[in-house]
Amino acid sequence: MLLFQGEDETRALTDRAEAFARRVSKDVTVFDTRDYPLDGISPEFRGLLSPLVMDTVMDRVSKHLERVRDHSLDLRRYYRVMDY
Repeated sequence: MLLFQGEDETRALTDRAEAFARRVSKDVTVFDTRDYPLDGISPEFRGLLSPLVMDTVMDRVSKHLERVRDHSLDLRRYYRVMDY
């Protein structure tokens, strides 16, 4: 399970989701914007910037997965190829 944690008013909900996920699964990966230093950014604004931080992180993760799996994320394996 992948969980994306930000620093806005929804933090309490994602904390609960993480606690639940760890109870029901041994395979939980959490991407938390608190883990990334944002030097010069006031704590009150980190919640607003969390989506931008997460987008940057996930772009890097996606590029890594493309390389590891030898499959471009621009190619769709099943989209419009078969009926669902």
